[in-house]
Amino acid sequence: MIGSGHVMRCIALAQAWSDRGGKVRFVSRLDSPLLHQRLVHEDFEVVALSSEEVLSPKAMLVQAPPKSWIVLDGYHFGSDYQRRVQEAGHRVLVLDDVGGDSNLCADIILNQNPGAQSVSYSSGAILLAGPRYALLRREFLAYRPGERVREATFRVLVLMGGGDQCNHSLLVLRTLAKLNRSLKVRCLVGPSNPHRKELEAFAENAPYPLKIDHSPDDVVSLMGWADLAVSSAGVTALELAFLGVPSMLLVTAENQIQSAGAMAKADAAEVLEFGKASKMSFLESALRTRFENVDVWSAQSLRAQQLVDGLGATRVCESMEPAELYLRRVKKEDRQQLFAWSNEANTRKASFQSGVISWEDHCQWFAVKMVDQQCSIYIAENQFGVSAGVVRFEDRDDQVFVSVALEPRFRGCGLGGHLIRLGSQRYRQECGEKTLVALVKKSNVPSRRAFEIAGYRRMPLKNPDMFRYEL
Repeated sequence: MIGSGHVMRCIALAQAWSDRGGKVRFVSRLDSPLLHQRLVHEDFEVVALSSEEVLSPKAMLVQAPPKSWIVLDGYHFGSDYQRRVQEAGHRVLVLDDVGGDSNLCADIILNQNPGAQSVSYSSGAILLAGPRYALLRREFLAYRPGERVREATFRVLVLMGGGDQCNHSLLVLRTLAKLNRSLKVRCLVGPSNPHRKELEAFAENAPYPLKIDHSPDDVVSLMGWADLAVSSAGVTALELAFLGVPSMLLVTAENQIQSAGAMAKADAAEVLEFGKASKMSFLESALRTRFENVDVWSAQSLRAQQLVDGLGATRVCESMEPAELYLRRVKKEDRQQLFAWSNEANTRKASFQSGVISWEDHCQWFAVKMVDQQCSIYIAENQFGVSAGVVRFEDRDDQVFVSVALEPRFRGCGLGGHLIRLGSQRYRQECGEKTLVALVKKSNVPSRRAFEIAGYRRMPLKNPDMFRYEL
């Protein structure tokens, strides 16, 4: 692997795989002790190789259990390397940022960059293209930003990647000093950045409040703090898009040109072209224009959020190993899990009674349902024994009402319809052929699609805010 961004997106995929019950082993050469520490902190197994060993498929294959998924993220893993891994009986996922390589030997090609949907691959591999498959770490998915209130002093975050060998960070900081604006600035310095001392020296005499953040623990909150981010157009651009942080992206490498161009075309960020990003005159002009058009920032951030929904890692895992769902009857030990699912934010939003459920009310409800002969509750588990969701059937006068909830990390993969279909079949086997009914908010499009996929038909209903589905 190369670059901190490559490591971080692999961590995101590894987290999602681990959440599904899978095992993860990182085999790499990591020069940064901080990155190595991060992997260990995640409880991933880490095998360190030398530069020569990394380039040898034989050395890497020794570390791989039989029939593993091998994820290759790095430009030095060529087609011969990939083919030898496949020939050893493994499945290969290649992360690609460029596109158009007809020699890729992979089972899955993942290009998460904006605009990748239009890239042509002649390989016969499954192609996962575009920010729908953006790999975001847990801390991003858990972050809930407060309302963004803009003040007279603008909060600017500068983050030019984990290495920033050309010291674009200092270029940006010096350019901001020429704008004569009221600013508070923070500059994120990654674990591989060799210019930390130079940046800290500039901060001592900067004409605006400036803090240099060296590999902070909470990058997400730091991003959420900003009114504007000035960032490299790499992996970080997708993270900022998910959070809805207004951004100016500097194209600092050729492999960023295509994705940054797609962001600019979608008007989801301001983009400074490759070559111009390293020249202070162009950067100063672009930043002045940016601050003179503050009214467009909010609209751009909303368009950025529409590109990245945060379910990318889950979708990739589902493509690698589609979940096999197994149903079992609910048990007393499931009470806490059902409580967590019931109070999850999107579940409450989709419910007809959207208020938070208290623990006392839940315990009382659960005790009643456990002995109710007219109620059947099934827990779905995947092939790794991880709980993936719940489906409930309640018999009321020959109509059986159905409700369903998915574990958040399993959403966005089409499992909802599969769970409803399995649950409906299981209920009818145990309780007989009765009409199954689901009432769904009109605004709850994922749930509506899930019931339609499961074979339920939409029926007439006078309530304009509710849909009725029957099987």
